[in-house]
Amino acid sequence: MRRKFILVSRKGVFYAQFWNSLTNSYSSRRSTGTSDRDEALVVVADWMRNGISPDGIPSNLPEQKEIVKKPVSEALTVDAIIAFIRGDDFSKDDASRVLKALKQRNFIENAYLKNSPPSEPLVDFLLRVWQPDGPYISDRRAFKHSITLRHIEDTIRSINCHWKPAFKDMRLGDLRPADIRAFLVKLSESGLSPARINKIYAAGSAPLRWAAANGIIENDPTRGVQRFANIPVKRRGVLSTKELEKLFALPLSAWNRNPKEFKCLSNGRLTKDIAYDERNKTAFAIAATCGLRLGEIVALQAQDIGEDRLFVRHSWNDSDRLKCPKNGEAREVPLLPEIRAMIIRLLRSYPGQVTAETFVFWGRYTDRPIDEKLLSRGFLYALRAIGISDDERKRRGISFHSLRHGYAKAMTNRLSIERAMRATGHKTRAMLEHYADHTIEEDMEAEAIAMQEAFKKVISIKSA
Repeated sequence: MRRKFILVSRKGVFYAQFWNSLTNSYSSRRSTGTSDRDEALVVVADWMRNGISPDGIPSNLPEQKEIVKKPVSEALTVDAIIAFIRGDDFSKDDASRVLKALKQRNFIENAYLKNSPPSEPLVDFLLRVWQPDGPYISDRRAFKHSITLRHIEDTIRSINCHWKPAFKDMRLGDLRPADIRAFLVKLSESGLSPARINKIYAAGSAPLRWAAANGIIENDPTRGVQRFANIPVKRRGVLSTKELEKLFALPLSAWNRNPKEFKCLSNGRLTKDIAYDERNKTAFAIAATCGLRLGEIVALQAQDIGEDRLFVRHSWNDSDRLKCPKNGEAREVPLLPEIRAMIIRLLRSYPGQVTAETFVFWGRYTDRPIDEKLLSRGFLYALRAIGISDDERKRRGISFHSLRHGYAKAMTNRLSIERAMRATGHKTRAMLEHYADHTIEEDMEAEAIAMQEAFKKVISIKSA
């Protein structure tokens, strides 16, 4: 029979080791706190009768009376557990079960295994799942959510610019709501607008919620984190009727500071010499009288030009190329004869054979339209030419997109709200679903009349 315990002396102090039948060995040493053998035996006897203190300090000391004592048998069970954890037979699955039990008892808030999904660096995770073929994007698309390449690229830029510096050393499983709140407050203190901060937050919050929902991480670190209030920002300004008249009356030469010419003849490039100024003014005219977005304007093809209307079927960006308009559905808008004439003149200047898919605003390459930034820049040149300085423009909040706002205002003043929203492509009411699904000729006629009333008097188009 093995003795229940043995005493060993170390540096003059006696230590007790209990026989553990679970491990078939003596336990680790526990100090009795005395160098006298008889006193050590008394301490061990007290442990065996009344229980042992957690750290093995003698239980007969006054300061130890409030400590919860544990029977020797339980202490030996814990020793056996620790010994098993340290042993070669303890597996990764065993470790996972132990961690889960400790979390259930609220002894630990969070822990994860080495090389498990939560151990991935947070920024690496965000950049990985936001790839066009990444798991988050693939999952979203599987459920028919539309995510454009431009949106993906913008999101990745936000992660690299904001999340990466703030969380470069953070592991996915270590992220807490308090960390995210501190991050958002710091962004606010840097002077970013609430709307911009919310977009930056969404770059991380969306995949983090997805990770929690799919069991990649146990808890959602965004739970309880509030977005910034949608504080109204300065409203975008619109041009007056007099200012529109001046812009329509400007000669083409006023629409570009340094007109560029095409002279290259190879590699799919176009060859005819032509300045950008004519297409700058034409883009302005379409935005002002038809309410198209800039991406919709550069996406216009020959097949989209009707006798009395534009068929707005696409939008363009360099990442996704041709894609559906913003709200996902095509629309038709009335087209004034003067604006149609400008469009036809652009198409006739195309140096190659015009087909149904030829871009109205053709650019340097045959398979893509002109860079929309050049059209926007031409509009700014024209504003200066009519006396609106850059300082005034910024103060009033005027940009190329202001033309669409002006168009929407003009239509709203002359049409019912439903017809005006159909004309602009806005869909903010359930009732508009019906109007978006069908082209109603009566509506088209009403819109054409409203357009004539709004813009016929301000149009004074000059070719030079």
